[in-house]
Amino acid sequence: CRQLASYFSAINTDDEAFKKNYNETIFRDESTASITFNYTTKVDTASLKSIDILLDNTTQDVKRIFIKKFYSRGDTLFTESAGWKTSSRFYINKSAEIKSKTVYTNQLTVVWNQNN
Repeated sequence: CRQLASYFSAINTDDEAFKKNYNETIFRDESTASITFNYTTKVDTASLKSIDILLDNTTQDVKRIFIKKFYSRGDTLFTESAGWKTSSRFYINKSAEIKSKTVYTNQLTVVWNQNN
């Protein structure tokens, strides 16, 4: 599970190379009681397209993380969508398309605290 969870920790938004290649937007969302840090790529060829990190308004602790990736290999387009809920679970969804036809989908969900 730790290796799978590294999907989320491998991205360092404080890294200078990251800051150079991604736009940062920060806003307070009262509907989720969160401060959202949104990062979107400036580079069309980057596979990592966006990250949303939601912090708790009060504690400033990370509540959720959402990641979107798109990349191509040959004639195949790959899509990855992942989400993390602190103290609870994470998911990683992957799909592959050839000529706009889905040929592969996989959904992985890891839950360690169903009460949260």
